[in-house]
Amino acid sequence: MKFKRDILTKYILLKRSFIFWILGIIDFYVLAFADNKSLFIMENYEQTIYRYNFQQVFIIFTCVFIIHILLNENELVLLENYKIIYTKNITQEINSYFWSCMSMIVILFWSGQILSFLVNIILGGEICIKLFIVNLIIVSMQIIAVTLFVMGLRMLFIKDIVIYGVYYVTILVSLISGNVYFSIPLTINIVGIQEQGYYVTFGYALWIGRVISIFIGMIVYILGVKKFERENNRCNL
Repeated sequence: MKFKRDILTKYILLKRSFIFWILGIIDFYVLAFADNKSLFIMENYEQTIYRYNFQQVFIIFTCVFIIHILLNENELVLLENYKIIYTKNITQEINSYFWSCMSMIVILFWSGQILSFLVNIILGGEICIKLFIVNLIIVSMQIIAVTLFVMGLRMLFIKDIVIYGVYYVTILVSLISGNVYFSIPLTINIVGIQEQGYYVTFGYALWIGRVISIFIGMIVYILGVKKFERENNRCNL
């Protein structure tokens, strides 16, 4: 019960942030309806792939700022020095940050995608149900991986400049690699509008790559939680 209350409390904190709403509207609604090639209607399969890929790139590059709203340098210091007095289970408290942030981002993403899909049907656009479902799952998995990774980095390094530096270097390296197993976000060359693109074939590598990214995110997150707990226990001695 307390864990659910902690998550709801953090939902409220997110919803009070002006930056959260600006990023949320742009990332999950505006970009669900528009890209640099088309507006509203996705007339064919290739256009649908391009729109989905265009949006996911923006989501991955900017969701770190949404995570920062909830778990930033000041919040972590506050948790370490003051909130810990009122928290019986520090791991549960940290996990509530993850679940609230991750679920809010995923909910916004799904709602924007469903709305865009319905509008596209009404306006007579291409109906790609299988691609729609796959994109929902793949991008959601990437959001989970990124949230785990960023929050883990936060507890490992604390400082904002280090978090952003490590995050964006990691993202850029994964993009340069052009490897479906490691690239986050997926590039247009990977999802492809050609015959062998992974948003055409839905090959196993597409799914294995997302599982690998979540696994890496979990490792970083667990290491971060362990470090935070260890330092907190040392301070309490």
